Amino acid sequence: MVEDDIKTNILIAAKEEFMLNGYNGASIRNIAQKANLTTGAIYNRFLGKDELFEELVGKYAKKLLDCFNISQDEFMKLDPSKQEELMYSYTSNKVSNMLDIIYSDLEIFDIIINKSVGSRYEFYIDNMVEKEVTNTLIFMDVMKTMGHNVSNIDPTLLHMLCSAMFNLFFEPVRHKMKKEDAIKYIRDAFKFFNAGWDAIIN
Repeated sequence: MVEDDIKTNILIAAKEEFMLNGYNGASIRNIAQKANLTTGAIYNRFLGKDELFEELVGKYAKKLLDCFNISQDEFMKLDPSKQEELMYSYTSNKVSNMLDIIYSDLEIFDIIINKSVGSRYEFYIDNMVEKEVTNTLIFMDVMKTMGHNVSNIDPTLLHMLCSAMFNLFFEPVRHKMKKEDAIKYIRDAFKFFNAGWDAIIN
């Protein structure tokens, strides 16, 4: 078996093991058995479980996080009047892009979102929430400078709302929904959140 085939075999086995037992419960021994290899064969190629997990999920996690961060940064650079005009349509387009990435390999994102406790990705969603909270507070200040009567929202409440919104966004992953169902589910759910943001901002 050539080297590329061995690594592919290991990653297939690792994916199965992480899906079944999560990061904390997974073991190199189980992965080796699934791949019909010795543990030594795996350690010759990966330093350990953390590096193997990173090899499996890292590029997917980075692609989604980059999409989120770039969309946030681009929006915050817009002229305030453009931010107000595009507030919901801009988000809708970026959410669509993020869903495309997630559904490029739903099983990998199931591992990242639901099976990563104990790994560097345990707080993957929380990092998105923190950036959303920070940028929302900035955006609300911008709206105030434009003359909007924006309510002063408690930062803890804002964090709770953003956390609820992001956890809702990832519910289709948790329930392994078909993409077309996820699109409808999230579109309708964001109508609910948009009405709430309108009540706070206007």
